Amino acid sequence: IGDCYLTTITNTYSTSVVTGNSEVGRFAGRVVDSYLINSVWEVILSEEMEGIGLEVGVNEIVIYEKTASEMRQMATYTDLGWDFVDEIVNGEEDIWILNSNSNDGYPYINPEYAYVGNEEETNITPQLQTKLYNNYPNPFNPETTISFSVKKNDVTSLKIYNIKGQVVKSYPKFTSGEHKVVWKGVDKKNKPVASGVYFYRLESKTGSMTKKMMLMK
Repeated sequence: IGDCYLTTITNTYSTSVVTGNSEVGRFAGRVVDSYLINSVWEVILSEEMEGIGLEVGVNEIVIYEKTASEMRQMATYTDLGWDFVDEIVNGEEDIWILNSNSNDGYPYINPEYAYVGNEEETNITPQLQTKLYNNYPNPFNPETTISFSVKKNDVTSLKIYNIKGQVVKSYPKFTSGEHKVVWKGVDKKNKPVASGVYFYRLESKTGSMTKKMMLMK
């Protein structure tokens, strides 16, 4: 991955040989306000290179360096929550396959998972997850956009809190799909709030996610 900007990348691995003059990383080059979660990159012991070339802004990065041997072992991925054929701990959708005789021993997407519909259809249908993303811009004035996704059969609510933990603004429930909420820096009565740090929290059936933002006037 070269330039990650306002991006979410999960359950991904990299075995590529990477070269360059600046901001070079084995997994990604420049990462700006992005999420790189539960992913793996192959370390080449003869080379000194980090997984990420340069981090800018607010990022959440959970990636692991592994040897070529480790990246051919299913446990490397199931320990991170990846859903494989022949295991049920991480779910029963059978998203990934690992076979020593295929793909040079590295994991690959199960074709029966990736493609839906009849045999003539070739569109890949993404599986939505309930996830809260970084707001943009941040810091902001006078408004910012909060983006999040809600998985199938899930219901969420979005609330904004001040530094004291008081609810400043709340929004009605959201069902499955991609959503964007524009907060204009106002409270429940649509009155402007003071400059400072605020938190936005997404609550669902299975848990909650909270992120921080700053209003600067």
